[in-house]
Amino acid sequence: MAPLIPVALFAAGATMTAVGAYQEKRSFDRQANAEEDAASAEADRISRSRKRQIGSARAKFGSAGVRIEGTPLDVLGDLAAEAELDRQLAIFGGDVKASAARQKGKAAIVKSVGSLLTQGASFGMSGGFDVLGGGAPATGASTGATSSSRIFNRPLTGAVDT
Repeated sequence: MAPLIPVALFAAGATMTAVGAYQEKRSFDRQANAEEDAASAEADRISRSRKRQIGSARAKFGSAGVRIEGTPLDVLGDLAAEAELDRQLAIFGGDVKASAARQKGKAAIVKSVGSLLTQGASFGMSGGFDVLGGGAPATGASTGATSSSRIFNRPLTGAVDT
């Protein structure tokens, strides 16, 4: 039963690596959602501010006896267009930040998988999986091959036994 201890330790380590990567991804997902919420709030703030600015301009035009046509109408139209552009830029900026955070979360998962594959290969080359299926000795003493020329008890392509 003692030979299974390395396998159990490897499995426990792999589980911890996977859980850590999943938690890191969730953290980046929460950050992405917060970025989107912040961008939405900023877009709303811009909309309210510009509505007040347009209302103030209309009031000033009205108190001066200016009719809202021609140039005054163009000014109000420009204010409204600027407001919409600023609002869209705020949302876009939040979307970019959210996308970057989500990409970092995905990268954490990919990094974890790569780490697990590397650990598994190292474990197999050191003879760790021999307890499961028998196989060649980890040191290669009987075949003359080094342990680095075998992964999971199979010769590497192009490996030469000496």
